Amino acid sequence: MRGKQAAPFVIFPPDGKPAAFPPIGREFAVRRCHVFRFRDGLISEHIAVRDDLGMMTQLGHLPPGPAALARMARFQLSGQARRAVEHAIKTAERGAAAAPRTARR
Repeated sequence: MRGKQAAPFVIFPPDGKPAAFPPIGREFAVRRCHVFRFRDGLISEHIAVRDDLGMMTQLGHLPPGPAALARMARFQLSGQARRAVEHAIKTAERGAAAAPRTARR
């Protein structure tokens, strides 16, 4: 996967509070693999192998040096991080509501 971080990157840890990283406009390239298992014409299993650590390192979010910490602090204090998380949640909710009922088993 190749791209440029042009918008906030929001993560949802399994047992934690969502966090957003500010967009910094850097390009990145990482490998990903997605495996799908189908049953009765629907996806019954999805396995993903992703290099999120490599992506975050290339984008400059990790390791959290002085510049990265300053960016995160500005992003948090301005309220942009909170708005990015709210936007990601609303977008996911709209996508789930629009999904065909049979796909939401």
